[in-house]
Amino acid sequence: MSLSRAKRDALGRDLPFMDPVGKYAEEIPSHTLLRQIDETHRRGLDLGGDDA
Repeated sequence: MSLSRAKRDALGRDLPFMDPVGKYAEEIPSHTLLRQIDETHRRGLDLGGDDA
């Protein structure tokens, strides 16, 4: 599988640890950072450059 296809397949899906992060957010000091990492995983990272 090419990297671009793997990237497309991954976009839109939560990372596997997000269910416990949501459930135990009050007890996880870095839950905001984990949510941001998950959002970047789902939406991709726009570097603003060419895809060459």
